[in-house]
Amino acid sequence: MSLKDYDTSTDIDISQNTSDVDPSQHLLTTSNSDRPKDANGVDLSEENTMSTKGAVNSGNSGHSQDTSCVNLPKPRIRFTTWGIFDIVYEVSGPIFPSFLSPSSLGAYQESFPSFLRLLKDLWGLCKWRCVHYYACMLWLALAPSVSLYFASLIILNVEILLQENDFGGIVNEALKENLRYQIVGWLLCGLLAVHARRTSYEARATIGIYLRAYFIPKLAEASLKLDRSTLNESHGSFPNSTAFGDFAPGWEPIENIFHHIRHVLVVVFEIISMTVIIYRFNEPFDAFAMSCLMTLFFIATLLAPRNGAGGGTFAYWTENKHYHRMHTLFSSVFNYEYRPYLFRDGLVDYFLEEYRRASSALGIVKSDMYVLAFRLPVPWYWDIASSLVTEYPMELSAVFILWASSSSIISTIIIFQYAMSTIHGSIQGLAGAAQTGPVILNSMDRVKRLYRLLDEPLTNGGSVIYPTSETSTGASIEIRKVSYKYSSEGHLAVDDVSLSIKSGQLVVITGVNGSGKSTLVKLISGLIQPTSGGIVVDNNSLQLYDGNKFREAIVFLEQNEFIYNAFSLRENLLLGIPNGPRLAIKEKDLDEAALQGGSLDLIKRHGYNTVLRSESLPHNSAWGNPGEAAMAVYRKKGPKVNIIPISNGEHQRFIASRAFLRLKHGNIKLIILDEPTNALDTIAEAKVFENFRNIAQRNGQTMIIVSHRLVTVAKHADLIVCMNKGRIAEKGTHQDLVASRGQYASLYNAQVL
Repeated sequence: MSLKDYDTSTDIDISQNTSDVDPSQHLLTTSNSDRPKDANGVDLSEENTMSTKGAVNSGNSGHSQDTSCVNLPKPRIRFTTWGIFDIVYEVSGPIFPSFLSPSSLGAYQESFPSFLRLLKDLWGLCKWRCVHYYACMLWLALAPSVSLYFASLIILNVEILLQENDFGGIVNEALKENLRYQIVGWLLCGLLAVHARRTSYEARATIGIYLRAYFIPKLAEASLKLDRSTLNESHGSFPNSTAFGDFAPGWEPIENIFHHIRHVLVVVFEIISMTVIIYRFNEPFDAFAMSCLMTLFFIATLLAPRNGAGGGTFAYWTENKHYHRMHTLFSSVFNYEYRPYLFRDGLVDYFLEEYRRASSALGIVKSDMYVLAFRLPVPWYWDIASSLVTEYPMELSAVFILWASSSSIISTIIIFQYAMSTIHGSIQGLAGAAQTGPVILNSMDRVKRLYRLLDEPLTNGGSVIYPTSETSTGASIEIRKVSYKYSSEGHLAVDDVSLSIKSGQLVVITGVNGSGKSTLVKLISGLIQPTSGGIVVDNNSLQLYDGNKFREAIVFLEQNEFIYNAFSLRENLLLGIPNGPRLAIKEKDLDEAALQGGSLDLIKRHGYNTVLRSESLPHNSAWGNPGEAAMAVYRKKGPKVNIIPISNGEHQRFIASRAFLRLKHGNIKLIILDEPTNALDTIAEAKVFENFRNIAQRNGQTMIIVSHRLVTVAKHADLIVCMNKGRIAEKGTHQDLVASRGQYASLYNAQVL
């Protein structure tokens, strides 16, 4: 393995703009064997300089750790080779960069108050459990050093007793008594460590339950109070819908931070313990030997990399054209979807010949990517140093026997052997914690974001309750020069739209796909806010209304509506109806709504108490399959998971039935139908629309229909709005628009003819 050290820390700014550089292209321009190098093996080619810059800026070095909240020092990059592969990786400057950099200290200062607040809240929830957990974590940090100290005392006292017996001396009974106490103390130290470790493992269950009970209701309230756009911005801070069984808000940051602190304290206490042990040696040479051995041990364990890329992650590639050709052929030959076509087109002999030719051209080369990805060896000198102090410590320490003046060196060697086995795991844990230092900052940042969500005012729009005393039977809507632009798009989805909808009117909005129809009705319902302009509903700005109260007065059906999982058909129908009216609803009312929506057959077939798709929790341990006998008992006694398939048409009919129930038993002022029946045939769709129209006319409710099927609804509309590219292209009655022979007439005539 050849190493080419290329330090770019002084001439590459990883924050600079490299839009004119294609990292992948530069990384693959020149093979490692063809690059010019100086006497020290440093790559001097211009392409290498460019590829270095590309590698640093592309972010493809293989790092998976999220460091978004941490400004780490500028990295140096190094190249190395393995077989036909080039490897590039970053080398951090200091040993513990995330703990020492000034930017990290600033991030700590910013996030630490939130972490203290979390600890204070947890203390208020379960004070004594916190005391128990903190004591156990402290003991886990102390136990290895205390155990090491007891072991050294026992070994030294045993040596003294053996020497007295060998020389016929009188056995020191007081020393034997001390030895008994030391052995008992050593055992108690181990037993307490076992208890502390079990407590730390179970803390998520014993303490996390308090965090769940405290935070989940608050997070649910905060999430439900956010409008759609704000929710999208904060989505990553809320739990995933499938995380109910294992979600303990705030616990993971606590666990991560205490875990890292414990690793640091373990090593600090062990160093203190070894210092005390060495100080207590009677023979100066023994103290000198132990000091040398422990110094070598700490150097080799702390500084030795875990792989040939400096211990971190790395990116690799090859420019060997024969290897890439073999990859292409391998993927084609063993992709069995291709097999029928290979036989059909008579390509078998061609692929065999190409495979033989590419294999011969490639030859026998070191190219196993499994070894490269998981077993990249460290440099030989680090391998020797690490092996001597961790795997063969007795052989290393035996060197000092040649200069020892007494047999006490044997005890020193034994203590070193035990100290090495005790400290080695602690050092490895500390080295891992140092390489993942941003975990602490990221954990604190997560706590900060958690409290930021909870501290946001739980408001949704204004404070005016809708409907007001001035509201008539149906909502009147005034759209004034409204525009809207999605953040992911460059153009306006709705562009300078003005429209007046009177109370009780039936308005049809139509137009080609992407013309802004759905966006406009979302603006009217308050689901999204205009980029510019304003909307007035019943003489008040829409922004003045409490968003939840306003939408409670709207029936809004879109193309993709949900039947909520784990809710029965009865519960799904009753969703959105206030508690008072809900208690008065009888089964005949449900039947009437189901009949109007066309889902009565579905409900009679399965029953109102049926859950179409029940939610399930994980039921297998992480250790693997529990066995067929255990699973047979689970299937018999465990919860049953129902998955009852229904067609898209049945789905839309049920959603319509739910809307009809709300129309009858809710205080609805506005009906918006955004093609909610596109899976139904024309006759069924016309029937559903007729039922909606009859109810709206009877109750004086305003109704807006977004539809492509103009034949079904156009002739009944009081106003038709035809949109194109976010603007209103035409508006008027059906007769007027057909007579004008514009865009609407083209859409309508295409369906009639």
